[in-house]
Parts: sequence; C-alpha cells; structure tokens
Amino acid sequence: LTITFTLTSCAYSFPEAAEPVILNNADGQNNHLNGIGQIIKGDRRYCTAFLIDTRDSDNNSNGPAYILTNGHCASIWIGTAADMPYQGQMQFNYFQDTLLDARLYDIQQVKWASLAGTDVAVMELNTSLQAVIDDGINPLKLARNAPEKLGPVNVIGAPLSAPGLRLSSCTQEPANTTLIKYLTVHTDYQKQDCKGIEPGSSGSPVMDIATREVTGVMSGTTYGITADDLCFWHGLCANPPRQSILPDQASQSFPIDYLMSCFSAGRFNRDATACTLKPDF
Repeated sequence: LTITFTLTSCAYSFPEAAEPVILNNADGQNNHLNGIGQIIKGDRRYCTAFLIDTRDSDNNSNGPAYILTNGHCASIWIGTAADMPYQGQMQFNYFQDTLLDARLYDIQQVKWASLAGTDVAVMELNTSLQAVIDDGINPLKLARNAPEKLGPVNVIGAPLSAPGLRLSSCTQEPANTTLIKYLTVHTDYQKQDCKGIEPGSSGSPVMDIATREVTGVMSGTTYGITADDLCFWHGLCANPPRQSILPDQASQSFPIDYLMSCFSAGRFNRDATACTLKPDF
C-alpha cells in the first residue's frame, strides 16, 4: 500500500518532500555527483562543498580547482573576506561505499567569502581542475539564472549524522520575506521543504532536477523552530498579505547565478568586467 500526500495552496499543488536517501557509488551509478564531498579540518568533518565547472567554451581546464560552500564555513562571522589562507582539505567521492578510495585535496585559500546578505564562499584547491578531473572527479555546472518560480530540486550533502552523501528531494520557491540570521539580514534567498537538512549539510549544492545545474548553496534550516522563536530570532512573523507557498519552517539556500561571470580563463577574478559579486553592500 502506497499513500501519497499532496500539499495544496490555491493555484499550486506539490508532493510532500520525501525522506532523505543515502547514496552509493561503488558501481559508478552516481559518478555525476562525485564532485560533492566534505571539508575536513584536522580530523573533524566540517561542511559540505562541491567542485565547480569553470571550463571555458573550448573546454580548457588548466586553471585551479575551485569548490563552493557557505561563507560561514570559511571561518568568517560577518561581512566579506578575500584571498584568505585556509587550513583544511576537501574529500570528493564521499559515498558510504567509496570512502576507502576517496582522495584528499588541500584547500589553499578562500578566494572570496561573504555573509553580507548571502552565505557563499569560493575556495581554491592546491591543484588544477584538470588534475582533479583526471582523478575521475566530475565538476558541477552552476546555473546562470536564479530560479524565479516554485519547482522541484535535489539537495545532496553530507550531514554529520549520515555515513556519506545523502539526497533530499523537495520543492523550492523564491522567498518573499526578510530573514535574520545572527548578525546578517537576507532578502535574496530560496527556501525548500527538504527533510534531513542538519549540521554538516551547510554548503550542499541545490540542484535543478531537470537541468542538474546548481541553483544555490544550502545555508541552514528553520525547520522545527517554534513560531515565537521564528518571529523573535529570525524576523519571520505571521503576516497575512504574504504570498509564500512553503512554510517559514524550511531550509534556506542562496543563489549563485552571478558567480560564473567572475571567472576568466578558468580563474576567479573579482575584477573581471562582468563580475558583480552580490549583494553589493
């Protein structure tokens, strides 16, 4: 017997989010996701991060390898930082049945990280993108347009409670309310009804199910927080005129549609003509 629950709101209908699923890759069935993994600091598992595809139109991949994660995973607490040393390693192919064969790559520096209205960090590895690809690791493509409507997404991350990468499939929508997190105020973010977003999920790619492009970086969740605390700590107070479909008890990610304009010849360049890092304050 299979029972499917559907949440309905006026003009929209979408399925309830599925339970998260542990992924395997011993037979190569999820090789397209092996560029997602875990940042390791010392002997401690830290945030999720993922290799990004910075190859140009001629498929050149001689620039450094870059990973994307959250700003709060880059050891900053407020504002923006750039060209900052970082002590840690990146482990790809982070599936429960491939961990013994996984390789570690040194993280050389934080090229750019921001908690100024976002929560995104670009880190540079101490190796080239081509070298990582030659090791069998597949980079993920970043979407050049942020989602503008309700739609299905996959979130793949390595929460600390899981033995490896875990898949959460859910619905995403652009947020239309201000979110306060610690000392930062966010007005441009996406929210999802994903299950299984936990400590360690920070930095997970949020991927469009149809295109497999990354539309955002998972930052955190307000799932399970009471209405009073949502209002007092996060500024998410009941407001009848709002048009949101998903509840405030949801996960949040930040769009990265502006980032690819900051890469020139496979290298991250904040001074590139088309590079406008967001937000601009």
